[in-house]
Amino acid sequence: TLDWSEMGAGETQIDAGLQLAALNCRQDKSDAALEILRGLELHVGPPDPQVALDRAAAARNRKFLELRILTCEILLQQQAFSQSEESSRSAISTQTPQSQNLEASAVARLQSLWAQSLARLVTLDLNSRKLEVGGAPASAADTLENPTLKVSRNHWLAGQNDPVKLEEARVLYEQSLSGLWNLHGEDHEHVASCWEGLARVEITLGHWEEAEERLNRSLAIREKTCGPNHPNTAETLRILASLYEMDYRYDLAETT
Repeated sequence: TLDWSEMGAGETQIDAGLQLAALNCRQDKSDAALEILRGLELHVGPPDPQVALDRAAAARNRKFLELRILTCEILLQQQAFSQSEESSRSAISTQTPQSQNLEASAVARLQSLWAQSLARLVTLDLNSRKLEVGGAPASAADTLENPTLKVSRNHWLAGQNDPVKLEEARVLYEQSLSGLWNLHGEDHEHVASCWEGLARVEITLGHWEEAEERLNRSLAIREKTCGPNHPNTAETLRILASLYEMDYRYDLAETT
């Protein structure tokens, strides 16, 4: 590892640190990666809102945003959602209108990570959470006998979560989606990630049709850009299959 507290961190050293942090991530050493990133950030700060950005300041701000993006991605992997939410939110808050314009792609990516953090704080894993109505699990047989049970279950699910945070997450996802789409085009992994994030929010609110439409958009992009066997594609398929199961469309769940 490198001791960033005992050396000046120029652009070359910062790039080396980012590469080292990324390497640690790939080797499942996320704590070591976070330690490197925190050390780097001591030497790379956000722009001074009172001073116009010159070339050097703009370059350092770009590195600051790269550090925060990687930090947030690692924190999300560690399921440290509160820390990821704070890290992405505070990074965006430091950006001036000038720096936001210069680094539109990075800001849009941070908005997506912020939204993902918020959504994960108030949603639960689709494969592990029991969907209960009145304290009792709702079975497929119960639903067939009582068609209103599924609607009641949807209301129960939405009621267990914070609608304010979910709405904030939805707005952030939509802002990020618009920015990333304009910058990178429709067929980009970050755009697919935004569609999937929006779907997760809709699922939590019990909006099955909206969630299905967003998941299919994400799936189409990932099958085209990543291929059918990529882990990201598999994750979208997993969520879609879980949605079908939650909506008691078992035939579709089995074939997805």
